[in-house]
Amino acid sequence: MIDATQQPTVTSTTTIALEGRDLSFTVRGQALLSQVTLAVAAGQVTAIIGPNGAGKSTLLGVLAGDIRPTTGSVLVHQRPLGEYSVTELARNRSVMLQQSAVAFSYTVREVVEMGVSAWDKNDGRDATAVVTRALDNTDSTRFAHRDVTTLSGGEQARAALARVLAQDAPVVLLDEPTASLDISHQELVLGLAGSLAAAGGAVVIVLHDLDAAATHADHIVMLVDGRVAAAGPPAEVMTSAILTEVYGHPIDVIEHPATGRRLVVPARTRQR
Repeated sequence: MIDATQQPTVTSTTTIALEGRDLSFTVRGQALLSQVTLAVAAGQVTAIIGPNGAGKSTLLGVLAGDIRPTTGSVLVHQRPLGEYSVTELARNRSVMLQQSAVAFSYTVREVVEMGVSAWDKNDGRDATAVVTRALDNTDSTRFAHRDVTTLSGGEQARAALARVLAQDAPVVLLDEPTASLDISHQELVLGLAGSLAAAGGAVVIVLHDLDAAATHADHIVMLVDGRVAAAGPPAEVMTSAILTEVYGHPIDVIEHPATGRRLVVPARTRQR
């Protein structure tokens, strides 16, 4: 294993937008997180990966402020999370949860409009244009008029992401946003995450797709049993030896014959 405490490479121009310091979370004597420390840099996509039950969604919930850690602290822009008002927090970080279904009969456009509700109406932003752009960017415009409760799982996920985009927060937390999407929309969402980072945002994304994490993330945090087992650039963390040990199944990391890109695939033996 590589150094599990390794943080993003910091230069004179690096801004750490989100930090978790010595985070632990225990429920009924069960430690779901244990002394997790991580730093999320602006301008980067940080992927949280790990086997089922590793604590990925719990960690994201703690970073979002939805779960209060048993020990440790979360800072957004060097300021403790608890010092933010609800409105201030909404302006500084947005969250897409695994389960993002809306129980009431709003249209998709109305749901996306909720993303701009934290704004100061006098800040000069064109809310209508922002909502329209968020719908377009997530390929949700064609069902913007529909009742959100009638959507498929993939459509609901895209509507939820559109709300996050409309919120226009500098820190974006996404919990398995590609889980219910087809391949085309998975790549669309991962491309949007990269675009947010390229524009200066700090993006944290929980992923099960190891190949997607290796391709789209700038920094990887690998959790195992609630602890950071490895952290660093994809080239250092996403190795066959580390992944095979952590996931308990042979995983190959190979070079794409045409592009040279690293591919992360489970080793399989086809039987007829």
